[in-house]
Amino acid sequence: MLSIQQKTYTNSKLTPQQIQYQKPLQLNNLALEQRIKEEPELNPLLEEEMDLKTAEDDDDRYEEDDSFDEDAEFTVEDYMNDEEYFDDPSYKDHREDSYRPIAKARESFSEHLLQQLYLLEIPQEHIMLGEEIIGNLDTDGYLGRNLDEILNDLETFQHVKVSPADAETVLKTIQTFDPAGIASETSGNV
Repeated sequence: MLSIQQKTYTNSKLTPQQIQYQKPLQLNNLALEQRIKEEPELNPLLEEEMDLKTAEDDDDRYEEDDSFDEDAEFTVEDYMNDEEYFDDPSYKDHREDSYRPIAKARESFSEHLLQQLYLLEIPQEHIMLGEEIIGNLDTDGYLGRNLDEILNDLETFQHVKVSPADAETVLKTIQTFDPAGIASETSGNV
């Protein structure tokens, strides 16, 4: 009689590098100290940055400061006003290493269109009309207002007069901008 059985096995193997990393972890303190002292002699590229006496002094300093009042309340201001923390060389080194330039913020849709407008060699009145047209685009890039209304506002509020024929030319120019289809008039404005 035939039977089918399913068995699961887990088998993990350590790489030689992982085995090498584990060896120092298995040493006792005395053997580890001896290994740390021998390693720079074996590898000239290594340097011992801190002697063990300094490390023990640091441990003593932290042991003395272990008193912690559980009832005390700490605020963010307590940490921000801790001068010892900010004077600590490890904080300064970390702060300098963590500096990364901030990327330029993405330009908005209207800024993208205005940049294209400003590259044109057209009269100032036409640029002002182009700014008004771009300012009246909805979030989908459609021109939600009638061109005559925009011309009327431009003349009323900014005292700039542009002929309807020139306004049509400026609108058609803006419609050639990137992205395609920009400043198309909605069906209610045609």
